[in-house]
Amino acid sequence: MLIKLKLYLLFLLTCRLVAYALKSLDLEKGSAIAIDMPMNVKSVVIYLAIILAGYVVVSIADSFAASEISNRLKISKAKVIFTQVDSLISSDEFFDHVFFSFFNDFSDLLLGKTKLKEAKD
Repeated sequence: MLIKLKLYLLFLLTCRLVAYALKSLDLEKGSAIAIDMPMNVKSVVIYLAIILAGYVVVSIADSFAASEISNRLKISKAKVIFTQVDSLISSDEFFDHVFFSFFNDFSDLLLGKTKLKEAKD
C-alpha cells in the first residue's frame, strides 16, 4: 500500500510540475492546448496537467494525417501542442529528460532509495 501511495504522489507531483510549466506560458484561462500523442502514462500526465492549470484539452488521435491535425488545431485555436518526437531521439527519452529529470533525486527519496541529509547550522 505504501508503494502505491508513493507512486501516486510522484504521479501527482509530476502533473503539478507540468501544470506549473504551462502556467508559466501566461496563456489566458480556458485557452486550448492540444495533445497529439499515443495514449500512455505521459499523455495522461499532460492531460491532467492541462486541466490542473485551468486550460482546455484538445485530444487529437496520433493516427491522424497532418492535414487532419491542422484542421483540428485551426478549429480549436490551440495555443500549444504536445506531440511526440520521432526523429533524433525517442519520445520516451525526450519526455524522461525534460519532465522527469527534475524528479530523479526526489523520486529516490520518495521511494526510500536515499535519505534526507541533516541540515547543518
